[in-house]
Amino acid sequence: MLKMVRFGDAFMMRKGIKAEETERTSTSIRYIQIDDLRNDNHIKYCGNNPRYVKATERDIVIAWDGANAGTSNFGLVGAIGSTLAVLKTEVKEIYTPYVGLLIKSKFRFLRGNCTGATIPHLNRAVVEEIQIPIHPMEVQQQIAQTLEKASQLISLRKKQLEELDNLMKSIFCNMFGDLVTNEKGWESHLLGDISEIVSGITKGRKLSTTNTISMPYMRVANVKDGYLDLGVIKYIDISERELKQFALEIGDVLLTEGGDPDKLGRGAVWKGQIEKCIHQNHIFRVRIKNANINSVYLSMIIGSNYGKKYFFRAAKQTTGIASINMTQLKKFPVLIPPFDLQTQFAAIVEKIEEQKLLVQKAMDESQHLFDGLMDKFFGE
Repeated sequence: MLKMVRFGDAFMMRKGIKAEETERTSTSIRYIQIDDLRNDNHIKYCGNNPRYVKATERDIVIAWDGANAGTSNFGLVGAIGSTLAVLKTEVKEIYTPYVGLLIKSKFRFLRGNCTGATIPHLNRAVVEEIQIPIHPMEVQQQIAQTLEKASQLISLRKKQLEELDNLMKSIFCNMFGDLVTNEKGWESHLLGDISEIVSGITKGRKLSTTNTISMPYMRVANVKDGYLDLGVIKYIDISERELKQFALEIGDVLLTEGGDPDKLGRGAVWKGQIEKCIHQNHIFRVRIKNANINSVYLSMIIGSNYGKKYFFRAAKQTTGIASINMTQLKKFPVLIPPFDLQTQFAAIVEKIEEQKLLVQKAMDESQHLFDGLMDKFFGE
């Protein structure tokens, strides 16, 4: 019979503390924060202070507090931040990547058992009661290696999608020049003068009629930077008058009103993916009135470095949150190149989007494989 070990009997937990970030030097060490549990894109450093709580290659690091509680990784070396915890073991018959993957598989379970009304915290008692199946060391290593290969396939597909996005941005810059300096001298018009801008339906409003229809609507969660995520579609009861007022049309550009500062200018073109659909009030619908503007070009310029610089300057900002209102959006200066050039760019984007769909399908299949393997090895 397979031996089971209680997590709390095999691992000890220690919370991190806030470290002082420094430049990288010959004596500095990595400063591990929440983003480091996902990738190595933004590595930070701190001094090698003996007070800091440090992780080694044999440890598991997990987000203990906050919106990302339960997110974890392993094999990271450095000082951990105050919202993280390090899980350490001295049990020789445990292969850390194997148990690290087990903890990853328990993410939803851990999230569902968090404490804290406003700020989630992992429940230590729940974590400690997780049961670890103790296979022979070679079996643990084989399981970890199999899952790592499946994970690498997903990472490869994500990288391909990033490269296609970068290709699109590079082509945009080559065709239209540096828009920040307007090096090609394109004519400029305010967005409010060349389009109709409408905020969407408000949830929880009082309806003046009982004769309503249930309609799908675009939420902030659906509108990403350059594309629409239609994985989860929600419905809302509306009147016939509201349907006429808020119904989306092919070519509409959807923009979120706010969020993280780096998300300003986030939006995408509506292509009629759902036959009848509306949008909520935290999303602006931009409908072009000027025949010399292509919606793909408009969406791209709004989401470009040029657009983000404008929205960052104009946005109302509070702690970690930035938002724009309709007045600011209407004053956005749209540079207008020749329409034929915009159309050429839109055709190129269409070809790239076709390639992205193929890569996305392959990534979804890789994710399905990975999820199936995780369930096989660690499912109840």
